Amino acid sequence: MVGFLSVPVFRVEDTEGKPLDYQKIELPELPLMEVAKEWGISMKAIPGNYRYLGYFSQDRREIALATEEECVFFHELVHVAHQRFS
Repeated sequence: MVGFLSVPVFRVEDTEGKPLDYQKIELPELPLMEVAKEWGISMKAIPGNYRYLGYFSQDRREIALATEEECVFFHELVHVAHQRFS
């Protein structure tokens, strides 16, 4: 379709209904999590927004994850390693 665009109209906080599953994320103990801590990187869970599943903030020195998937954590940890060693 040409001419249509997906645009959010309401924030999740402005809606009613049952809580969404992605808001209940608790980070498990992931392999190499201790490496991130040794490098001074904090970890936190965030609600998902369907555009990304995680990010690394160089300014805040944190990895934020909207999923419990190891591969997303490893992807963000690679960004940390690249920043540290480049």
